[in-house]
Amino acid sequence: ERILCDADLDYLGRDDFFMIAHRLRFEWNNMGLNVTSLKDWYLLQIKFLEDHRYYTSSNQQLREPGKQKNLELVKELFQN
Repeated sequence: ERILCDADLDYLGRDDFFMIAHRLRFEWNNMGLNVTSLKDWYLLQIKFLEDHRYYTSSNQQLREPGKQKNLELVKELFQN
């Protein structure tokens, strides 16, 4: 179960994070789960990335550094 959780959220620490996150936002909007502004979306992403923890040691080593980098980039976008 933990391996599946890590596999599902593996993208958080990858270079394609923003592409996948924006597709997710598009899906949410199509389902009626509207995030009213991009700033609100970035805030949701910040909270999620800060609260998320990888379970497996491989993802902790391989993806956590990238996730922290993506978190900092989202914070910068939120501030602008």
